[in-house]
Amino acid sequence: MARYRGKKGVEGLLFLIIGGIILAILILKFTITISLLLMPLFILTAFIYYFILEKKNKQKIDEAKISIWYSEQELSELDELSSIISNAQEKINLVNEKADSEGVSRNKDGSISLRSNLGK
Repeated sequence: MARYRGKKGVEGLLFLIIGGIILAILILKFTITISLLLMPLFILTAFIYYFILEKKNKQKIDEAKISIWYSEQELSELDELSSIISNAQEKINLVNEKADSEGVSRNKDGSISLRSNLGK
């Protein structure tokens, strides 16, 4: 059978509970303090690492830009395509300006209505 310990058992248990709470608070406070002290170091390290990686990648991209060369045929095709695109864009702009000046109605999506005579 268990013996009755009286007030001494309760006092000991209360002492252990209070001691555990105090120890937990101290450990928590120490952990928070250390994490707050290490956070700026971590952020500084992350920034330095990021800028070093960015510098390396920028050098690789610059080297890749320099190493790209077009042949004469590719350059002529590029010039031809750019002139075709610019001519088409000019014609589209002219049609839109003429439709606006003539007062042609437009659809909800902004395209010219094909119901009017000028729209056709």
